This record gives sequence, C-alpha cells and structure tokens, in this order.
Amino acid sequence: LLGIWGVEHARFEVWSLQAALFFGIFCLLFWSMREYALEKATDGNSEQGEKFGIVGESALVALGWLYLVLGLSHLLLLRFMDMGERGFGRPEADGIALLLFLILVAKGADIGGYLVGKRFGRKKLIPSISPGKSVEGTLGGLFLSAFFAFCFARWVPPVTALLNPVSAVGFGVLVGLSSLIGDLTESFFKRKAGIKDSKTLIPEFGGFFDLTDSLTFAAPLVYYSLRGLST
Repeated sequence: LLGIWGVEHARFEVWSLQAALFFGIFCLLFWSMREYALEKATDGNSEQGEKFGIVGESALVALGWLYLVLGLSHLLLLRFMDMGERGFGRPEADGIALLLFLILVAKGADIGGYLVGKRFGRKKLIPSISPGKSVEGTLGGLFLSAFFAFCFARWVPPVTALLNPVSAVGFGVLVGLSSLIGDLTESFFKRKAGIKDSKTLIPEFGGFFDLTDSLTFAAPLVYYSLRGLST
C-alpha cells in the first residue's frame, strides 16, 4: 500500500518502491515471530509448530541477512540526504543532523526502557522472546523517544522544517515503537540460536548487534517519512 501511494503521489520515485520492499520484509519477520510465539505457547507440539519448523527456519536465514543489510543501509541514505534550503544549506551538515535525530530518538527507547524498567519494571512485555523487557520500561522508553523528537523539532534544523513539536511527539513514539520491534526481532533471532547476547562489547548492553538492533526498523521509517515530507 505504501508503494502504491508513492507511485501515485511521488511521480514514480524509486524510494517509494524501496519502502514497499522493506515493509513487506517487515511483515514476513512479524509473521515469523508470531509463529515462534505460538510454537512456544504450545511447546512445539501443534501443527502450527511443525509448520514453523519447516518454513520458519529457512525464512530466518534469508530474512536475517535482509534484516541487517537492508535495514542498516538506510543509515547511509539518511546521511547523504540533501534538504536544500530547509536545512543548514550544507548537505553534510543536514545528513549529520538527521542521523543524530534517528540515533537519539531510536536509542531513547532503549535507554529509557533500561533505566525505567530496571527501577520500576514489574510486568513482563513478551517473556517468550525478550524476558528482560517490561511494560513499564517500554512506556518509559517511548516517553524519552518522544522527548528527543520534540527537542529536535523545536531547535534543530532541518527537522524543524519538517515536523512541528506536536507532531514530532507522535512521530517520536512511532520511531520508539519501531526501535522496540527491531530489538524484539533481534531477541527473536537470538532465542532461535539459543544465545543470550551477540557479544559483550558493552556491559549490560551486549555486542554490536545488540547495539544496532533498534536502528534496523527505525532507520527506514525515519528515512522514508522525512523523504516523503520533504517532497
């Protein structure tokens, strides 16, 4: 649907078809996680569990590469995005500002979730996929993402030209949710592989993939949203 909208309203620009491809892959990953949760709920003995074993395992191999490469490649697209008169007037400065916007808003969900969840977390979010995440931590993370988005829309171009502070709050929540989905997807892959962390690069946070998982869905969302708003 997003691709059709882009073709209809964005003069057949390639980015709209790229968006359709990425979010199609997102739907496949979501389906895989749903089947995994169903398999865990039924102890892998149901017909659904057997179907996941046949289809899901092969899908994970292909989708794993697409999840990382396609998702994180949008960091480069965002870095070299030229905002023209809406930004600083220098493409390199615009790209850096947009990257900082993405990283702070997306990682705000991680940081807020960790701090609030560690102090106030009681109710588990999805224990079969990510036992450490709590509902309270998730809400705290979304609040911090919205706060960072508000600050950028209020004071930092070129975000100020694309989002007003009120809409930025809603957009920050949306980016925070996409960050959470990216985190849960990586946790899903780790559960299937039988490991806790990808490595121990930074204590309490894990390895490289544990640090970048929140960007895999947030980066495409931010890029395509800002690209659409700038046309």
